[in-house]
Amino acid sequence: MAGVGIFLTCKYGIRALLASGGGSVVSTASPPGLFGNATGFSAYSARMKYFKENDQEREALTRLITLGRPGEADVVASVTLFLASDEASYVTGAAWVTDGGMTAV
Repeated sequence: MAGVGIFLTCKYGIRALLASGGGSVVSTASPPGLFGNATGFSAYSARMKYFKENDQEREALTRLITLGRPGEADVVASVTLFLASDEASYVTGAAWVTDGGMTAV
């Protein structure tokens, strides 16, 4: 069932965007969304509190990120703002990976 929500959003939302003169659809997903799995991290979003409270586990997870630091919401928001702006009006169907290099390997 993964992806049904964004599919339905696009199916019905794009019609409304076009009727109103245009706009942007920017959907977000986690890094494992690129590959379809998160081995060892089932329900990982629900486990983020665990990583925040466990220094050793958080450090191990951070070592998987090329830039060596976890991402913050404002970084993702900046990329989303750009993609929804007129400056990105020629960008279509692209996957912009904002993960500090975690999936670059």
